[in-house]
Amino acid sequence: ALSPTQAGATRRDATLATAGGTMRGDLAKLERQTKKRRKKKKQAAEVPVYERLWFLIGSLAAIVGLVTFLLWPAGEEDLYREASRLMASESVVDWKDARDRYIEPLLERFPDTDHADEAQTWLDAIAMHDAEKQAELRERTGKDPKSEAERLYREGRKLEGNGDREGAFQYYRSIESLLASDDEARPYVNLARKRAAQLADRLDEGGESITFVEQQIDKADDLYLDGERLKARDRWTSLERIYGDKPDFADQVARIRRRLTTRETERVIADEREAATSEAAASETNRSERNAEDGASR
Repeated sequence: ALSPTQAGATRRDATLATAGGTMRGDLAKLERQTKKRRKKKKQAAEVPVYERLWFLIGSLAAIVGLVTFLLWPAGEEDLYREASRLMASESVVDWKDARDRYIEPLLERFPDTDHADEAQTWLDAIAMHDAEKQAELRERTGKDPKSEAERLYREGRKLEGNGDREGAFQYYRSIESLLASDDEARPYVNLARKRAAQLADRLDEGGESITFVEQQIDKADDLYLDGERLKARDRWTSLERIYGDKPDFADQVARIRRRLTTRETERVIADEREAATSEAAASETNRSERNAEDGASR
């Protein structure tokens, strides 16, 4: 048996051993935790910048912002500015790009825009170009016209090419008067109006316009007196539209407007014809008298 002194020493040794074991365990655990933290820091230091979370989040935000900016619909003035730039080009490809990307979106999204008239003029110019080229191609390849508007326009060009300016003018006028309300015929109506104006300018250069316009007024008068009042008014209206702003045709335009604005058109025509007949008779009398005087003097 152990003495009290020996028993106490044994208990102290056991307690110290237990405490030592616990301390060693704590130290080992602390060492493992330290190594683990060092390993995490080392791993974090080895991750490239572009793979780090903060970088990925920032990059994603930047990409979303860029995509939003690029896809954000252009404003009214932006659409108009880009359309105007492309329509100033001489390239038809640029015109069609302007139509598809800017002009049509401008009119669809901003129907009340201040640029509506100009935008519509651009669309008409593109449609006129396409219609004219297609008509020329079909005629060159011997194909029939695709519409009555195209047929009339082609006939007018043929007459114009053969030197029949009056006949060409009548065909162009027919397109304008007959098909003005037909949206599908709009390109040919605009082409006819343009060709009629160009024809009028050529007549001006040749000194034929005033006589031509006088003849057209007389033919419209004949239609009116024959009961074809709508056709007569269409012809007067076409003449007034073409020559209304030309100072050299002031007298002829005044005659046309008297017919369009009065309820007594038949009386206006009759009075003018009577006056013209009297003037012609007086002129013939004067000429005869001058001839007689010249004969007597000889």
